[in-house]
Amino acid sequence: QNSDKEKSTIGIHHGFFDYLLNKDKDGITKYDEIVKHLLDVFKDPEIQKTHKLYVTGHSLGGALAILFSFYVAAASLQDDESLIPTPISCISIASPKVGSFRSSFEQLERLGKLRHLRLYNENDPVPMMPQTSGKMIWAYMSPVSYLAFKVMDNQFESKETYQHTGISLKLRKQNKEEELFEITYPK
Repeated sequence: QNSDKEKSTIGIHHGFFDYLLNKDKDGITKYDEIVKHLLDVFKDPEIQKTHKLYVTGHSLGGALAILFSFYVAAASLQDDESLIPTPISCISIASPKVGSFRSSFEQLERLGKLRHLRLYNENDPVPMMPQTSGKMIWAYMSPVSYLAFKVMDNQFESKETYQHTGISLKLRKQNKEEELFEITYPK
């Protein structure tokens, strides 16, 4: 995996990317380490037939679950003989926004490779963040920085504005006028 190429193709929050996809001192990513364990489990043909992969997490763990699920589902497109059965099902709870890869995520959903249910409480601030990367904040504060980023990458704005993915289940406090929950799909 070429992390510079991946970062330039789609926007991913650098903290989540670094945690899951940067190589450690032995040259291994946490993603690779987890996938190795999954491949050991799913190499049994009987388990492949009877088991599915569900990835879950809360808050930061939810963000990492989304990113991990996205990468496993994308890898299944490149490997016709992938041992990990699809669709990969991700359930994130109170997750922050992970990146700007919604269209790629939705394509994997359309292909039946990935499913995502995002649960959050209506007034929880964590799922509202981050709206954008530090690079975008810098660009808004400094016209010179904006021009420099634009010259380096004409599409940097779309890569640096983060969006949620998957089906959203918003939970509300009990109220006589409103339902206790609302289900939506990102637009």
